[in-house]
Amino acid sequence: MTYDQFWNEDCELVKFYRKAAQIRQDLKNQDAWLQGAYFYEALVDAAPILRAFAKKGTKPIPYREEPFDLFSKQDKGVLWGWTGDKSKAYGGAKYAVNGVPDIGADTMITKCKDASYSGWDKVDPGEVVWTDGHIGVYIGNGLAVECTPRWKNCVQITAVGNIGSKAGYNTRNWKKHGHLPYVTYDTAVTAPVQPETVKPEPVTSVKATGIAKSFNKSVAGKYTVTATSLNVRDAAGVGNKVLVAIPKGTVVQNYGYYTVVDGVKWLYVQFTYKRVTYTGFCSSAYLKK
Repeated sequence: MTYDQFWNEDCELVKFYRKAAQIRQDLKNQDAWLQGAYFYEALVDAAPILRAFAKKGTKPIPYREEPFDLFSKQDKGVLWGWTGDKSKAYGGAKYAVNGVPDIGADTMITKCKDASYSGWDKVDPGEVVWTDGHIGVYIGNGLAVECTPRWKNCVQITAVGNIGSKAGYNTRNWKKHGHLPYVTYDTAVTAPVQPETVKPEPVTSVKATGIAKSFNKSVAGKYTVTATSLNVRDAAGVGNKVLVAIPKGTVVQNYGYYTVVDGVKWLYVQFTYKRVTYTGFCSSAYLKK
């Protein structure tokens, strides 16, 4: 902050300049720490061949293929209570709360009791996906969120290569996936809503009070209604009460019983119509065997 800015402009700006200076200092400190971490790991990797009594043919530990996963806190931050509330320090997160320790990617995957190299077609959203020194979170539809300098050097959504590549997304193949013990996963499958079961109405019966006066075995059989609508009556003859009118095509059963009225056979038939079993008389003039 310049002298002119301090005395001639809003003095409140000094707070923001101090904050910016602190951030710059923190970044320098982190860079220095990171360099030391890389030097330390390189020495550890080379340690096997630096030992005075190392066996012939001893090889150093392969150096990491990617930078340290400084952003595994993308997972831990949420588990530590991060909500994105700008009015709260660290977005509402608090260090190592909720029983979630501050651990790196390689340790984090060991906490997943079901960590697996296979089963990529059954990964649940929220599972962590892991490769050496790096971790991400599966978000469904073959995608994961991760923070890496490999492509854009930021938090980004990438395709899980173990499931398949996707147009418009960078693709990474992971080694393992698993459920973190700090997360409650909603893996219950919600059953589809079933249509309300319609209970069939009980079958009832209606029987004519009239009695058939004749029997002929040759008359017995199934008959089909040929009229547009045929009345079934309580007794033989057009003057008797109608029990029901049945439509054309209805099939009725006769067992050989009938009554002749004015030269017309009235067959004593039985059938079920609209869940009601009827027994009554129909004119044979409108029935076809």
